[in-house]
Amino acid sequence: MTIAQDLSLTWEEKEEREDLFTARAALENLTNVLLEELVRFEGIKNSGSFDTLPADLLQAFVRWEKAYKDVKDLLMADSEIVDIYQWRP
Repeated sequence: MTIAQDLSLTWEEKEEREDLFTARAALENLTNVLLEELVRFEGIKNSGSFDTLPADLLQAFVRWEKAYKDVKDLLMADSEIVDIYQWRP
């Protein structure tokens, strides 16, 4: 390989590494928002604020919450995803 080729390859690898950590940060942020907002929603739901909602509306909210809880459970059941999520330099 030439010096120019070595430099080009090193630059490409650097960009790939930066992309990897940018992508990881995006998914970490998404996961954090999911976890935080599920807790926030649960607090509102448990406060009694939904007690007067029509049953069909309440059930729609509960199904929506369940869908997000299912996503959370799926993510947290994958040990490799958890390892990536919890990793810190």
